[in-house]
Amino acid sequence: MRTTFYILLLITSSLIFNNCKKDQSPIPANNDSIPTPLDTTHNNTPTYDTIFPGSYYPIYPGSQWTYLKNDSVIFHKYASSTYLPHSYLTDNFNNYSDTVYVPFLDGNPIYGYQFIEHSPSIYGDYYVKWPIISETVGYTYERGWTDHRFGDLDEHLRVIEKTTDINGDSIIVVGGYWTYFSMGPDSSVQIYKKNVGLTYYVIFNKLTLDTVYKQVLIDYNINN
Repeated sequence: MRTTFYILLLITSSLIFNNCKKDQSPIPANNDSIPTPLDTTHNNTPTYDTIFPGSYYPIYPGSQWTYLKNDSVIFHKYASSTYLPHSYLTDNFNNYSDTVYVPFLDGNPIYGYQFIEHSPSIYGDYYVKWPIISETVGYTYERGWTDHRFGDLDEHLRVIEKTTDINGDSIIVVGGYWTYFSMGPDSSVQIYKKNVGLTYYVIFNKLTLDTVYKQVLIDYNINN
């Protein structure tokens, strides 16, 4: 039953996304929250390695995505205009990661298929790389860091399959669920399309199949 529902979701989302054309006119972005790159006008500017985007999460500088939420609200996500230097606190001893250039999405650094998650706990107050997506089928992870001493409130995710949609485009399907303590019988499905990114995200009640939340990509521009 669950496999059949995932297949129906794939067909539905592919038909919706097939009407989405690559944006030829960049959407004006609000860059207030995007950090300013280093001043490169001086000869002593340091050189760092660059972490490039993954093909299923192509956060290339200057890219943008437009989504329709719950069939009524349109919102946008913007990548920074260039790769920016970034490092983060890695432990309780004031040690930092090596500085690298990364793209930012809505002001947040993106390390390939990972973001930087805050880990505030009794063991310290620092940051870690956290998965957004994986190309490994069967890979399991959680949406973000949770202190499980106070209950499991996180979305548990698993890469269900790496396949092609009805248009022949390569996609990754990620399934998710919450514990009954936090969200009851809700489950989720995400679809990431190669060279596009997240195209579809739906949360549904797995008992009634009623839609709780839906996010559909309706326009995009990948600056690659």
